[in-house]
Amino acid sequence: MSGRSQQVLQIEAALGARLALAKLRGSGHAPKIKGRYEVQAIIGSGAFGTVVRAWDPQIARLVAIKCIPVDDPGRALELFASEAQAIAKVRAPEVVSVYDCGSETIESGGPSGPRLPCLAIVMEYIEGRSLRRWASDHHEPDEQLAVLVSAAKGLEAAHAADVIHRDFKPENVMVTDQGQARIVDFGLAYRTASKVGLSQLARRGSFGFGTAEYMAPEARVGRFTAQSDQFSFAVTAWELLTGTRPFTDPAMSLTRAKPETLAGADRLSRAALASLSRALRVEEHERFGSITELRAALEGGSGGLGRIAAFVGGAAAVGALVTGAYFAGKHSNDQDKK
Repeated sequence: MSGRSQQVLQIEAALGARLALAKLRGSGHAPKIKGRYEVQAIIGSGAFGTVVRAWDPQIARLVAIKCIPVDDPGRALELFASEAQAIAKVRAPEVVSVYDCGSETIESGGPSGPRLPCLAIVMEYIEGRSLRRWASDHHEPDEQLAVLVSAAKGLEAAHAADVIHRDFKPENVMVTDQGQARIVDFGLAYRTASKVGLSQLARRGSFGFGTAEYMAPEARVGRFTAQSDQFSFAVTAWELLTGTRPFTDPAMSLTRAKPETLAGADRLSRAALASLSRALRVEEHERFGSITELRAALEGGSGGLGRIAAFVGGAAAVGALVTGAYFAGKHSNDQDKK
């Protein structure tokens, strides 16, 4: 699915109009979600939901709330409750915390107007920028790898709790002002222990299966594993380090192309090329046994963070320019904070 659905646009328009009215009146009566969270601003909108920044007066803290339009919030909550509980158990500084999850309706056109049903997921608010926005500025190779290593640790923690992300990509990694990665948007995740079948995944179609450009071959047929997340991580890492994705066409990920023929391969060191290309193999069993092994290979391949400059070799300056131009040209639907 490309762009935003009509339902998402309706929720964004409804919240935006109410925020504008509150500001115009100077009344301070901000729209509320779940009768508690006071919406301050819309900070992001994608194909499957709108994210707002809100104030929780009970706890006196900022939160981020993702509003996902659904026809039957109760049923959606039933399907996703166990997932929200699983994600909430992931304890790692590299993974966003989930505070609450429930059904909600958004008023459109005032109290007497239409009510838009949605699933509201209340999460920790992160001060920072998405990895895509962060990458649009120039960063040294050491900084790039440090962020990737941080994100890998987040996936490690999720996998240890039997949680698969299913949609790892630059938009779903926040980089804090301190340079730490925080993985967000586990709304597509599910517990591997639940062994969800294809029929149930099909019923989740309105939430999407992921993003084609970052999906592993097996994920395209509805089978998601820790190795699928590893594949998506490798595409993201390759993109960050070279300024381009390895596959110029998503269908290329289904072929056994030689690593050196992939886009941007000449901007990677031998060690980085070997590590990332292994994680991008078509067959799951040919990839690393875990994201932990991939992280260790990335760190050790250049003798640690202190010597990771080899990742871009002699083309460091050119790579930086290409990376900045590539990411800067793709952030029109992204936002500084999510």
